[in-house]
Amino acid sequence: NALYPAVSASAFLYLLHNQHMLANCAMHAGRYHDAITTAHELAQSIDSASLSMPPPMGSALQYLYMTSALLNVRFEKWDSLLSMQKPDSQFIYANVLYHFGRGMALVANNRVDEAKEEARQMEEMMKNESLKIPMTPFSPAIDGAIVANGILKGFISHKENKNDEAIIHLKKAAETEEMMKEHAEENDLT
Repeated sequence: NALYPAVSASAFLYLLHNQHMLANCAMHAGRYHDAITTAHELAQSIDSASLSMPPPMGSALQYLYMTSALLNVRFEKWDSLLSMQKPDSQFIYANVLYHFGRGMALVANNRVDEAKEEARQMEEMMKNESLKIPMTPFSPAIDGAIVANGILKGFISHKENKNDEAIIHLKKAAETEEMMKEHAEENDLT
């Protein structure tokens, strides 16, 4: 459309954004079926060429692509997480979220040593510098990865009855998420 070239050029992003918002609204309303159905539609709307885009856009699209993993953590659908297909290794942020979901499912199933391995794999991937590239005005992917890793390590520590350690991990995750929220507020994104 000649009147709105910026909108027309980014139409695919609006579709993805709207699907993501629909999935999240359904999640917050406790409607798993609607949330996961929309998350699967969202993932099918993103092709591998888009996932391969350089960061930060590639990281943002990988986050959207992995919406179903985050929903399954929220709704404690551990079997779904354990049967989830691993993303191609080139998709760093998608793999961070994949290992987070698997780790949460494993710790919930009392498979703590395997959950620790998922956390270790997350941490190895989190060294990738591409996650640190911000998509202004949003936070960089590394911040979301730090939150996820802190949650997973907190749950692992709790399962091992190391509650002081669990609190440290969960506090770090909460502080990072609060910093992300403050960043969003500073940039008028709330």
